Amino acid sequence: MPKPAINPTATDTTDTPWKMPQPHRGQTVIFHRLGLKNEVTDVLAIVLAVSPVNVEMSINGIVYESIRHCDDPRAKGRPELRDPGTWDFSDHEKELWDRIAKLEEQMAELLK
Repeated sequence: MPKPAINPTATDTTDTPWKMPQPHRGQTVIFHRLGLKNEVTDVLAIVLAVSPVNVEMSINGIVYESIRHCDDPRAKGRPELRDPGTWDFSDHEKELWDRIAKLEEQMAELLK
């Protein structure tokens, strides 16, 4: 079971201009229980709330707060930010985005 996370503050900054991808409330995402991608321990979660730096999610009715995205550079080297777990979009969803981007490129080419 993940430990409660430290709530971030508005002054939470980094040298890297990185912006968390924004999921939608109710969207299903992958929760990495150990803070790292691991197909054995990863589970599906439902996004309950979204902030600029983390999300709140539900897994089997249990709410997890202050979950950072797995690519967040602020969490690298800071285990207290990764210990509660991390999240990411599913591989399937990423593949769909790639397909949509390619289709949009093809449409733009056809409309020239």
